[in-house]
Amino acid sequence: MFTITRDRLLRQRLVRDERGQGLVEFALILPVLMLILVGILEFGSIYSNIISMRQGVREAGRQGSVARFGSDSSCLEPGATGSTNMKQLMCLAKDQSGVQDGVKVRVKFAKNDLTPGGTYAVGDALVVCAAYPLTSLTGLFQPFLGGRVAKTRAAFRIEKADAAGATAGGEADPSGQNWDWCV
Repeated sequence: MFTITRDRLLRQRLVRDERGQGLVEFALILPVLMLILVGILEFGSIYSNIISMRQGVREAGRQGSVARFGSDSSCLEPGATGSTNMKQLMCLAKDQSGVQDGVKVRVKFAKNDLTPGGTYAVGDALVVCAAYPLTSLTGLFQPFLGGRVAKTRAAFRIEKADAAGATAGGEADPSGQNWDWCV
């Protein structure tokens, strides 16, 4: 006859016991969920900066097309080129961009033929370009960004010319390249 001992029943119960299984599964899934969550936050922040930079460029271009250049040019890096009015417009573009670290935004203005220098006249196109190095909030995704730069450009027809004779100019591109992408 077959008899079941108390020790054998206890062993079978322990083998079938699933206490702690949920904790193990949670420990395995938590890093993946956190990576996805942080990735969504990083993407949202970068995308928000890009949208803000585009809006700032459009606003500065619109202000420049009606000869409202702003009043401050102290935000620029040494070596920025262009007339005083264009330097003030560059600062206006940075201020209007609303990017989290607006100091890193670089702005350039060009004429309709995209040649530096010269003066603007009614009917010419004012081309505004901006570049911003993408950065990770947490640093977790910085290796994937790899020095990438968000770039944007807008063109406006000049409606009111500046009496002082605004000339094109700009700052150094943060990507270390030239501004060829602006054309």
